[in-house]
Amino acid sequence: KSLILSSALVFGLTANGFAQDEPVSVKLPEGITSPAPAAAAAEPTEITEVQMLEVYGWMTGMRAGLNRLGLTDEEVAAFARGLTASRVGAGISFDLQQVGPQITEFVQGKFQEHMLRLSAAEVARTAPWWETVKAKPEITFTASGLGYEVLNAGSGPKPTSSEVVVVEYIGKRIDDQVFDTSVGGKPFEAALSQSLASWIEGLQMIGKGGSIRLYSPHDLAFGDLGSPDGKIVPGASLVFELKLLDVKPAPAAAE
Repeated sequence: KSLILSSALVFGLTANGFAQDEPVSVKLPEGITSPAPAAAAAEPTEITEVQMLEVYGWMTGMRAGLNRLGLTDEEVAAFARGLTASRVGAGISFDLQQVGPQITEFVQGKFQEHMLRLSAAEVARTAPWWETVKAKPEITFTASGLGYEVLNAGSGPKPTSSEVVVVEYIGKRIDDQVFDTSVGGKPFEAALSQSLASWIEGLQMIGKGGSIRLYSPHDLAFGDLGSPDGKIVPGASLVFELKLLDVKPAPAAAE
C-alpha cells in the first residue's frame, strides 16, 4: 500500500484494551512484516527459549509503542513492574474503567511530546539542505513554503482538489534515497484531496501529461508524526517527482 494514502497515524488506547481474560495471540507490530518463508531445503533457524522470550518481549514493547513514547529509564522500570505483576497474576489497585481515560491521555501526551522533539531535531538537521535548495534559481517557492520545478506543463486539463488524479510518482528523502515509488507498478489513483498537502498544491500547477518536482517541507508531507510504518521520520523534508497521467471527474456524491 502506498504511503501517500497513509499520512495520518491513529493512536488509540481504551480501557477495554485492558481486559485480563483475553487469549494471548502473537502478532507482529503494525508496519513490521515477518521474514519471507525459508526455502523447503533450508534448515530452521535455531533459537533458544531465552531468545524466544527476548523476541516476544520486543514484540510486546513494539505493540505497546514504547519506541514512540520517549520514556525515561525510570518510566520504563515502572512499565516493567506492571509486566512483572501481570506475570504472577497480581491484581491492581485501580478501577480500569475510571483510570483508563487518564492513562489514554498520559500515553498520548508522551507520544506527542516525543514526536515533537524528534520533529524539531529533524527540521534543524535539514535546515542547511533547505538553504541550498532555496539558492537554486530554477526552483520556485510558494507562500506555503513548497518548492517546485515544472518539468513539463502538460497539454491536458489541470486537476481540481476534488477530482481524481492518476499519478506516477517517486518519493525521495533529501539524501536522494527512494522511499516509495509507483514506477514499475500501479500508479496512485485517488481524489487529489486525499493525498499529501504538497501534492494537492503542486499537481494543480500542471495539466494532464505534465510532470513536476516538489520540494516539500515536513508540514506539507508527513508532518510531526512521520509515516505510520516508520519509513518517514517525524519532521522529514521530502522530494517528489510526479507525472500526471490522467485526471478524472470527481465521483458522484452518494444520495
